[in-house]
Amino acid sequence: MRRILLINLLLIIALGLSAQRTDSTTDSIVRAQVLFDSLLVEGIREFNKPAAQGDYRKAVDALETTIILKPNNARAHYYLGYAYSRLNSNDGSKLKGNQKRLTLLASEQMEEVIQIDSAFKPELILSPYSKITSEWGSLAIRYLNDNINDSAIWAFEEGKRRGGFSDFMLSYRRIQLNQCSQNAILFSYGDDSFWNLLYLQTVENYRNDIAVIDMGLINAMWYQQFLKSNEVVEFTPAVQNKARYYLVSWSDTIIKVPIKNSNQVYSWNFQSHGSYPYYIYTGDVAIQSIVIQNRFQRDIYLTVGMPRSVHYNLFYNFEDQVLINKFNPMGKSFLSTDLFNNLAKKVLDIAPSYNGNSAEERQEIDNIRLSIMSRIYSDWSSTDNKENAKYLINLLLKDLPEQRYPIKKETKIMLDQLKLVVLDDY
Repeated sequence: MRRILLINLLLIIALGLSAQRTDSTTDSIVRAQVLFDSLLVEGIREFNKPAAQGDYRKAVDALETTIILKPNNARAHYYLGYAYSRLNSNDGSKLKGNQKRLTLLASEQMEEVIQIDSAFKPELILSPYSKITSEWGSLAIRYLNDNINDSAIWAFEEGKRRGGFSDFMLSYRRIQLNQCSQNAILFSYGDDSFWNLLYLQTVENYRNDIAVIDMGLINAMWYQQFLKSNEVVEFTPAVQNKARYYLVSWSDTIIKVPIKNSNQVYSWNFQSHGSYPYYIYTGDVAIQSIVIQNRFQRDIYLTVGMPRSVHYNLFYNFEDQVLINKFNPMGKSFLSTDLFNNLAKKVLDIAPSYNGNSAEERQEIDNIRLSIMSRIYSDWSSTDNKENAKYLINLLLKDLPEQRYPIKKETKIMLDQLKLVVLDDY
């Protein structure tokens, strides 16, 4: 009802209301602007609350009117798309109930944003490009959870048709999958990482031998049951509790995990979150079970770009492989020079297909830079590999020029320091 009243008010303003001839056209425009501004603020206000507390129906009511008042306002379309999305599911625990209708509405708004302003800067978590990917990926996994595989493939393909699942992102994820050994476990982090990996495995049947596990969704009990029932990986799901997301009564513990083909064990310092009372999330319990029950029979990899808070103290044993990190329970290791250089060249070859208007694709370009820069530093620090450090930095500067591929300020500072040290003629 409130939405109908607002639309009626809008029509009154638009028609000028002949009965109120004393109002000038300018006054009507001003009033429309005031109404637009107030409704936009009202809609955005719900996003300033914790996700579980936002009234997204209220946000939709307000924002649907804003795009009638100003159909070319990208910001209004962006928040309306997010409001539809939050109505669909406001956290990972609810993805299994996602609706096609709300997915379509959210996607259409993000498509409008891109049409109006292709370089729109995201104000919430995702850019409109990645939000389209996330919306259709979320619907696809709902269908996969319901064992409706044909519908899952349709959802992925529809998402790509509408602007998600870009060629750059899919190429990037193919390289990640190709870097994994046979039957490996790959932990992914972030919407663009997981949904694109799942697209490749579902639509293209690409590297289905790999168990791809999302570090964000793992806290959702339905996702743990999905992994278990589909035999993606051997583990014991966590036990549901009243708080749903975390378990209390956990203190930092050293877990001993046997290492395959050796008499050694890996001592894993599994730490709790926060301060007293100490706790770990249900997803932490699942990750712990995956590592313990796997006993390193399958190689473990993690996508790059993860914050250390989700590394579970495993990062001390990472082997940098450009787009992924391989966990080596025997200790820190390095990929051979030839293998790393070949991988770096393959990754740099896909850079021209990136979309500079996508915040997430710009971040992936930065991740590529940082990974190669880390190897440059390691090679330069070694007395035997200084020439390779020079080769890599010249390759990086040639294939990722700053004029074509914008660089983050902090990354540029580090790169400039490397150039000063490594290149004699800089």
